[in-house]
Amino acid sequence: MKPLFYISILILALFSIVQSSCTEPGAVAHMEIVDFTVEHQNQIGDIFVNEVMTNTDKFTPLEEIQYSSAYLYLNTLFNTLLTTDLVTRRNALDWDIIIINDDSSKSIFTAPGGKIFVYSGFLKFVNSESELLSVLAHEIYYANSNVAINRLAEEVDDGFIFGDLILGNQVNNVDQLVCTMRDLRFRESEIESADNFSVEVLCNFQYDANGLKKLLAEAELLPTIEWTSTRPLSVNRINNIMNKASICGADEDTFTERYQEFIEMDLP
Repeated sequence: MKPLFYISILILALFSIVQSSCTEPGAVAHMEIVDFTVEHQNQIGDIFVNEVMTNTDKFTPLEEIQYSSAYLYLNTLFNTLLTTDLVTRRNALDWDIIIINDDSSKSIFTAPGGKIFVYSGFLKFVNSESELLSVLAHEIYYANSNVAINRLAEEVDDGFIFGDLILGNQVNNVDQLVCTMRDLRFRESEIESADNFSVEVLCNFQYDANGLKKLLAEAELLPTIEWTSTRPLSVNRINNIMNKASICGADEDTFTERYQEFIEMDLP
């Protein structure tokens, strides 16, 4: 029996060599949604930020050094939201906020790794701190809950791209990935969860928890709001926000004047 045993081992070894030779050197493994770790999300987010900051033909980011007061203001609000216990990945993701200087676009979107990109046109559409904080909290949900990376992976449907990104291989059309993330249309259930999260976060502070409701009501009057086209209004969306906000006191401060000072003094 021993000769047969050793022959079997040899056959298995040869089969293993043949199998491994079927994969070309440098080939990238396909990544499924479940394979994305927090570290992977941070890597992909960093690549998105680098693309936005360096591809000036397609994007016009505001440099933090030149517009330090604008970034200081936004980061103070942003980091305040991140301190709440509801943001369970506040220490795991590499959170960041980047301003894109484009007054014609009223958009804000979240990339993997907690990277939030906000257009100057959206900042100028918002009327108060409570409205902005409501939207920021809404966007934080997408990264904190894995919705951002999952929706992007579903839309692109090419796990090899993400494998290349994570391994540092050359990937063409990263700018298109950024635009795909920006233009992703979220499901009604995802939007509702993000709205609920937003109100719950604001309930921890002395801000009007109806900020999101007020912004959505204003957006209804302007059909060119890109943010609401990708996070569309459902029949009961505003009512749901109002009902949830009423529990924690919806008549707190909006800090409208302070926000308008930021718009007039700190943005180009």
